Amino acid sequence: ECRNHLKRSFEEMESGDQSVEKDLIDMLMQDEKEGSIHKLSLSYSPYHRRHHSKFKTRRSRVLDDGTGCSLLRMSVCYVVRFPDLPGKFDAKKAEELKVPKGPLRGKLVKGEKIVLEDGREISPSDCVGPSAPGGLVCIVDCPSSLHVKCLVDSKLLSVFSEENALSRVICVIHMSPDHVLASDDYAQFTSKIPSSSNITHVVVNSDIQPQRPMYVASERYLKLLSWVDERVFSPSSPSYASLSSFGAEKSGNISLKKHIGMKDVDATCGWPMQIFILPPHKQTGLKNMIPETAMMHYYCLKGCICTDQEKEKLYKNFEKRKLRLSEHEMPSKTSPDIKVLFLGTGASSPFKYRTVSSIHVELEDGSGVLLDAGDGTYSAMVRKMGKNRAEDMLRNLKMICVSHKHADHIS
Repeated sequence: ECRNHLKRSFEEMESGDQSVEKDLIDMLMQDEKEGSIHKLSLSYSPYHRRHHSKFKTRRSRVLDDGTGCSLLRMSVCYVVRFPDLPGKFDAKKAEELKVPKGPLRGKLVKGEKIVLEDGREISPSDCVGPSAPGGLVCIVDCPSSLHVKCLVDSKLLSVFSEENALSRVICVIHMSPDHVLASDDYAQFTSKIPSSSNITHVVVNSDIQPQRPMYVASERYLKLLSWVDERVFSPSSPSYASLSSFGAEKSGNISLKKHIGMKDVDATCGWPMQIFILPPHKQTGLKNMIPETAMMHYYCLKGCICTDQEKEKLYKNFEKRKLRLSEHEMPSKTSPDIKVLFLGTGASSPFKYRTVSSIHVELEDGSGVLLDAGDGTYSAMVRKMGKNRAEDMLRNLKMICVSHKHADHIS
């Protein structure tokens, strides 16, 4: 019965009738009455008139909308409410009201009424200032276009209609692919979020935001060394876009209003080493932990701008050593060599130029062996080889050798 229903549903979807999508998903997500979930794996391509469906007991349910996204993936959004900040106790007013020091003042701070020895009743509002609303963080995970419809009808938007909601410092984090952010449905969702100077929208999306180095000093050091010998010290593979090409402000935040379909919403990119400061701090909002001066210095190096002092430091005695090496007789024929990539130093603690462990050995056939993979190994591989090449290296691994049982290797 399920198979026949799906076949009819896909035929109607292919003919242009999209009204069956919700019924189709509801059917797949229900049937938990008997204590066992019937899990169905589906594959559908809008470009071919072939429909496949088969029951499986594994924990995966996939329905492709043509964008390569899993429509039935469980998506969880979070609303984090921070407690209100208590009002400040006014000791001068308490003395005027002859409230003695000690437990009675503590009760007023906690919001409790007290009765003095002379019979007078003192309310907390007599000595304690008004409380300030705490911060609010909304994490919106919307992986596909069909999830947006559920998002618009969810209770997530109700937090913005609560009492004193707009007086809070609010951070809304959007975690969605670019085709979802650019859709009209997602624009409808964001349009229901009130416009306020206290609300900051942050988009976490690697496809939209330009790649930015996390370890600026390490990237700069590798760039300088690549001018000495690019065969040994190859510059970082990712192409880091300049801040000016994306209209960056002085703070380093990038406006995405022209890049995505979130109408009437001025969103910024989320960067590595970026924090959002909430009350009770006076200066709230986004803050970049990497100084912009360091970032601009790196982009200058990316543009091959080098000062005379740096050139003099880099090429000091380099020509003499190069001449000395050229005098040695080089072998006329060599056998295929293995490639050794040192990702770590063997030091007791990591530092910004290199991690503590891991050596990658690439064999003649392209496969590899990883010696003592540790913290920061993958990050070092990406900085050295680029993301695509690093993933190929992981796929081609034949063995990972762990020499000792330290937590950075086996945890």
